[in-house]
Amino acid sequence: MDLFRGIRDLLQIVQDAVQSHLSEDSSDGEEDNPLLYYYALARALRRGDANSHRPGLPTELVITIFDYLEVKNSIVEKTSAPFSVYDGNHVAIAVDTKRLLPSIGRLHLQLATKSHDQGWVSDPNAGNWTWFDIFIWKAKHSHQGPKSYEWISHYNELASSTTTELQGPVFDPSHPLWTHLETGDYITARANACYPGWRNHVEEMKLEIWEPFDPTRFG
Repeated sequence: MDLFRGIRDLLQIVQDAVQSHLSEDSSDGEEDNPLLYYYALARALRRGDANSHRPGLPTELVITIFDYLEVKNSIVEKTSAPFSVYDGNHVAIAVDTKRLLPSIGRLHLQLATKSHDQGWVSDPNAGNWTWFDIFIWKAKHSHQGPKSYEWISHYNELASSTTTELQGPVFDPSHPLWTHLETGDYITARANACYPGWRNHVEEMKLEIWEPFDPTRFG
């Protein structure tokens, strides 16, 4: 019990330190990468403090602490107003990859939506034709127009007039999307509806791209 109580108290101390740091960053108006602070904190936990006779913690425990806190460096983009798509598509979110290229190999991506289709279908077996996808708009393109790489994120619930919150799969560092990025490209999120009569009614789209925190990355 003493061990668990000690771990719980340590988690609270670290959590308070993280929240305090984030509050200071938001109040001074300056941009900062909070991961730099987390790395320093993780290193201090692992090395201990001889002056206060605090021993260093095992690496596995430090990793567990930051996993528990769900520490990550995120870019989150949201749509600003509801919209509808009729037999076509709409680019709702675009993220410039120059913000991402230094972290390739560690990035994750996920699209979340609040949406519904037209609320009815004449043939439920004919497919679901409202969906959301992720694609790369390539800055370098030929005279034929921009080349894109597309991956479906998820579909609306079929024949539902009720707005539903849905999440697509996480695109982890092994996803092919990351291998195609170049300077000047944009990662975009798009709402789609195909064929007359199909409607994609979107209340909100949210695209999150994040780099998980690895407390062992810099030793």
